[in-house]
Amino acid sequence: MIYKASRPILSILLPLIFLGTLINGYQHVVITGTAATVPGAQSPDTVFRFLALGDMGTGDDDQLAVAGAMTALHQNQPFDTVLLLGDNVYPDGDPADLRKKFERPYAEMLKLGVNFYATLGNHDVRKGRNAQIDYPLFNMGGQAYYSFVKGDGLIEFFSLDSTDADQEQMHWLDVALAKSKARWKVAFFHHPIYSSGKNPWFRQAFAKTA
Repeated sequence: MIYKASRPILSILLPLIFLGTLINGYQHVVITGTAATVPGAQSPDTVFRFLALGDMGTGDDDQLAVAGAMTALHQNQPFDTVLLLGDNVYPDGDPADLRKKFERPYAEMLKLGVNFYATLGNHDVRKGRNAQIDYPLFNMGGQAYYSFVKGDGLIEFFSLDSTDADQEQMHWLDVALAKSKARWKVAFFHHPIYSSGKNPWFRQAFAKTA
């Protein structure tokens, strides 16, 4: 599966492990062991790999198995960034569950110096929004939406809050995109823009920007 950005912003929401390698000139993507390369790729000068996963905060055997696969993948294709796409702690975002449902499953990743960057899902805000926003290991900096630059300026990520798509957030995104000097601009958030579900509000708000 290949993703190419035809607009200045690329959005990703996948319910599985996603390892993206962003390179000056092309993008190489590995998904569950299947690799694809954009035709005509040149030798990369700069490589940045990241992994994204969501709906994972259960603390069960399945989460532990995925965490183990992440560690194994890191040995052959090192990465230092993981995007958490929301519903990071089931069932209601209780901060008391962070140790069991985040710190323990990803202990090896944390030891390796991998940084996690979270966005909020609907389950995460059921007991209030601040617990995860202020949690240091989620690197949200006390903000429901934020951006950060990786790969020596090659890529800028924009974490958006799809649980509260107000106009203030969309204005912030417009300004942040205009200021960004990164070659790649990647927005990530919890709710899909297009789906068969009854959640069109974020698509309507986001369409004015994307």
